[in-house]
Amino acid sequence: MVVGAGVALDTAVATTNPHPSGATAKVPTWKKVGLALISTLCALVLAELIATWAMGGAYPYLNIYAADSVLGVRLQPEASTTVESPLGRTTEVETNALGFRGAAFGESPGAGQVLSQSRPHPQRPTRESPGAGQVLSQSRPHPQRPTRESPGAARVLIVGDSQVMAYGVAEPDGFVSRLGRGDKGRDVMGAGIPTWGPAEYTLVARELVERFRPAVLVVVINAVNDWNEADFPNVGRTAERDGWAVGLTPGQVVHPVTDFPLRHFLMSRSHLVLAWRLMVHGNPHERAIAPAWTFVSQAAALNRAKAPWRSKLGPHLAAIHALCLRAGCRVLTVALPDDVMVDTREWAKYLRPDADGAGAVPAPTSPTDLTAVAALMQGLATDALTLHERAMRRVGGGSPQEMLGQIPGYLDLTRALVAASPGAFLPDDFHLSERGHEAVAKALEPALETLLGLPAPETPDQDLPL
Repeated sequence: MVVGAGVALDTAVATTNPHPSGATAKVPTWKKVGLALISTLCALVLAELIATWAMGGAYPYLNIYAADSVLGVRLQPEASTTVESPLGRTTEVETNALGFRGAAFGESPGAGQVLSQSRPHPQRPTRESPGAGQVLSQSRPHPQRPTRESPGAARVLIVGDSQVMAYGVAEPDGFVSRLGRGDKGRDVMGAGIPTWGPAEYTLVARELVERFRPAVLVVVINAVNDWNEADFPNVGRTAERDGWAVGLTPGQVVHPVTDFPLRHFLMSRSHLVLAWRLMVHGNPHERAIAPAWTFVSQAAALNRAKAPWRSKLGPHLAAIHALCLRAGCRVLTVALPDDVMVDTREWAKYLRPDADGAGAVPAPTSPTDLTAVAALMQGLATDALTLHERAMRRVGGGSPQEMLGQIPGYLDLTRALVAASPGAFLPDDFHLSERGHEAVAKALEPALETLLGLPAPETPDQDLPL
């Protein structure tokens, strides 16, 4: 009985086991493919998280550009990103509904709005710049961003490039934000976008002056590149590709990209893809050739203005003056020098082309001949003051000579930045530091006080003659 029962049990087990020889069940191909895809996806997500953590969620450059058929590029509206400097400082950039950094123009930010802040990169403390003799100031929390004044407040529109945008520092530290802070009854709007030049200043001024009717229009001329860009509109110099700004060579045709699912995230936001591209194309934060080196070396050629102008920037300033004359606002032209024009020690953070132009060598630390650069600045001053005098003649209210001594029309920031040096510029590029922005705001403050205290100029029947 026992033996029979065992045989019966063995028979039953053998009957229920589909693989008596010990072989496993064959997994369907679709399951294998599915498991492989899930495993790959999980690995990519994990790698993306690791890459994002390693980079601190930051990018080497702005990646929120948008294409513009007239201006070349703008910044995407209501966008945000984090940019890392060569020395590891990260700065958050947030744009308003018009694509400019800062609060909405003519409106107050919502209660409890949190400021963008600049902070040291995780695991990468800020450090002294080699040879610059400067240390990046430690970031600090800022008080709540001051709300813009009431619609009846005196409005100031400031147009320019990345210096107006306060690239490389927290937005509350920029001179635009400083000028609008407190109870001055002033609404200061900063319309600055990296890559823009004099032609774009004129175009965006026309757009915003007609819409917001500022009492004063401030045009910030950036010495490092505005002369080079005076004859070349940005639409032929810069294009947008996946949120990044791409430099164009003269005559280069921009071909449309091939779209595919998740392209924007992968090519613009993915830190894993960014890490791969940096590995293939190199680190963009290696010491670069000084932007001022090109400017200084070409200054003599850039000083060839067409009569009656003393500067290549004269026609652009004339168009802005004519615009403001029709709109009833006043123009203040501001000359912002490059870092090496303020302090020759700034050369130490840059390279320059070698003798044959095939490589780069450390830039000189001794004073460099800036005679041609001084002539450019003088030409700009002459044109700006000439246009200012013509505007005074048209609006009346006293002799031009008397008014020119009382009403500012041109401001050179060199002296203010020299007084703030060393430390007026970031130790890893040519942009203003917090200290530099503070100096610029203090220099602009009395000029704005004077201009805003004047009655609005009468608009003439005819345009300002060029």
